[in-house]
Amino acid sequence: MPHHPMDAYAPQGPGHAIQPSKLDRLDVACLLYVLVPSLIFIVGWLELRYAMILLVTMLAGLFFARESLGFAAPSALSKRVVLCCGLIAICWSLLGGAGHFFYANAFDWRIRDAVLRDLVVADWPVFYRGDSGATLLRAPLGYFLVAAGLGKLTSLRLADFWLFVWTWLGVWLTLMQVAACMKKPVAALIAVLVFMLFSGLDIAGLLLTSSAKLGDLFSVQHLEWWGQYFQYSSNATLLFWVPNHALPGWLLGLLLYRHFDKPVLLPWLGLMFFSSALWSPLVSIGLVGLQLAYMARQVSERWWRDGRIWFAWLAWVPGFLVLGTYLTYRSSSIASGWGWRMIPDPLRFWENYLLFVVLEFGLFAIALYRLRPRRLLLVLVAILLMLPLYSFGPNSDLAMRGSIPALAMLAMLSSAELIRFGRGWRWPRISWIAPLLLFLLIGAVTPLHEMARSLLTPRWRPDLVTNVFDASHGDASNYLAPVTDVKQVPFLKKR
Repeated sequence: MPHHPMDAYAPQGPGHAIQPSKLDRLDVACLLYVLVPSLIFIVGWLELRYAMILLVTMLAGLFFARESLGFAAPSALSKRVVLCCGLIAICWSLLGGAGHFFYANAFDWRIRDAVLRDLVVADWPVFYRGDSGATLLRAPLGYFLVAAGLGKLTSLRLADFWLFVWTWLGVWLTLMQVAACMKKPVAALIAVLVFMLFSGLDIAGLLLTSSAKLGDLFSVQHLEWWGQYFQYSSNATLLFWVPNHALPGWLLGLLLYRHFDKPVLLPWLGLMFFSSALWSPLVSIGLVGLQLAYMARQVSERWWRDGRIWFAWLAWVPGFLVLGTYLTYRSSSIASGWGWRMIPDPLRFWENYLLFVVLEFGLFAIALYRLRPRRLLLVLVAILLMLPLYSFGPNSDLAMRGSIPALAMLAMLSSAELIRFGRGWRWPRISWIAPLLLFLLIGAVTPLHEMARSLLTPRWRPDLVTNVFDASHGDASNYLAPVTDVKQVPFLKKR
């Protein structure tokens, strides 16, 4: 075993017979996908002096991590699997809101369309000026910046199409990461299907806690707020409602899943945390626990003795501080606190919590308990148990968004176990896998509802006129921040 984990990236053995462990081109593409919006933000929104400093420190971070870079194709991905993932990603993305090819869930997409519109038509950084003063567009913009930049180069009407293309690319990378975890094409496609249909047992929760009937199986209502105070979203729900949170959570969570037993990601943890922040700070919070578990998994490599890893991490700290300053600028108005203290009846909170954790992931954890080793499963359970306890945002957003990477990993554990024990379908294999298969089938009701709504509800065109301030009536604390003097906002260009 190498003395330092970074030495694992160098050729080993007589005649370099042992291939070093490196990132492959799919991993590199995923990291670039989540990083590029932050680079656009730095160049387009920050004062030149700050932008130059951050670009230099980021180059230093890449320099210290360079030995783990590789550009070989993933061995498990054939050209047919890559093509199938691309075609499936197109179909799945078309049903989402980007591009407005089918129905887009208006509750979220009207404000999202306004964000994209403002990023295209307004100068960066974006301010709104009114009689009561100025307001800053202060929001996680990672999902929008590439499409907005292309929209500036082409036209506002094309910006929504570019957002669809950007979404499709992210979904394609996600499905390829899912497929790359499997050794055979059939297993890869099964894993992709499980990932797309993965969800908690929302229909069971709805039937147990409301007057809903089995006939609701054939409706297009949104099922996932049965827990009242919290929600763990299905993967289809995430793509159709909040792709800005889903894509970084999926890509980075799947990177950690795929390389959980290898030290290859150690020098890239800083980049992963930094780049996810501009997409979704809540996803970044959800990543922390997984990254700590990954670091603990590599303890035998004695990575803390390798200065290159520390320098690779520290290089991203200045950028994170700048992004953190922007994202938290005058954000104290966002509601937050311990969940049981924010409602009149704490006992009601705990009753809902217990049923919620059982139906959303607890039954899956029990069905997967035969896993060996089960350390990753226990980490996921611990994270998913903790997230609903603290409420942040108007709709307990921390639980909904911070859970995305962990739930993506749980979906992968489920598909891997299904494929592993499904070979032969003989007793006792069937008795072992039947509960997991049953839970997956019940959970699939939720994503099928989401797809049905997109297909059966009339589409609507994006609003190219209304800005974020007007769309939110000036009262969206997670998108807007009041500004006394536009020249006093730290780090941003002065206008």
